[in-house]
Amino acid sequence: MTALDIWCHIHSLMPLCDSARSACVSRIFLRSWRCHSILILTEETLGLTQKEGQKMDIARGFTRRVDYILKNHSGTGVKILKFVIRYHYNVNTCHLNSWLQKAITQGIEEVTLFLPTKYIEDYNFPCSILLDGCGNSIRYL
Repeated sequence: MTALDIWCHIHSLMPLCDSARSACVSRIFLRSWRCHSILILTEETLGLTQKEGQKMDIARGFTRRVDYILKNHSGTGVKILKFVIRYHYNVNTCHLNSWLQKAITQGIEEVTLFLPTKYIEDYNFPCSILLDGCGNSIRYL
C-alpha cells in the first residue's frame, strides 16, 4: 500500500467539503481527494448558503461547483453518488447527464438522484451509462 493509497483512504472517510478543503494544502492531498469515494452533492455539502433574494446565485454556484468537482475527480473509486437538486435550481439536463456519465463508473454501489417534480416530468435518465459493466455493481438506484 502506497502513501497515496493511505491518503485516498483517509480522504474517503472525510466529509466531501472537508476533503475538498484539504486538497488546497498540498498536491498529495489534491491527488488523494480526486479519489474520494462518496460524492454527496447538495447545497449544504458544497458550502452554498442561501440568503434572501439569491436563489439564482445559489443555482449557478451549484452548477459551477459540481462541474468543477466532477471535472477534477478521477472518476474512479466512486462508491456512492447522490445529487440533491432543489426546485429553484435551473440545472440543464445536459449538465446532469454529463455529471452522471462522469461519476457512474465500474464499482459504484449507490446512485441517488433527488429531482424536483418539474424535472421528473421531462427528464429521461440516460440508461446507456449503466452499460459496459458500470451498472453491474449498483445495489441501490
